[in-house]
Amino acid sequence: MTEKPKGPPSYFPSIEQKYGRPIPEWLETLRASGLTGHKQLVDWLKAEHGLGHGHANALVAYHLSPGKWPAYPG
Repeated sequence: MTEKPKGPPSYFPSIEQKYGRPIPEWLETLRASGLTGHKQLVDWLKAEHGLGHGHANALVAYHLSPGKWPAYPG
């Protein structure tokens, strides 16, 4: 039985479904943004890409804490 994801990865299937882009692409977009602060990145995703707060927060938390959660297989 596969363990259900916890933390930010638990949001990833709905992010991919709602916004039509794979998580690795979102993570690359965050890296390429040149922004570094959590709030700054969340606000940017919301303003520039139309993400909701929870989805933006999950992507940024995952992006800023590599290794804290298992790698996303998507």
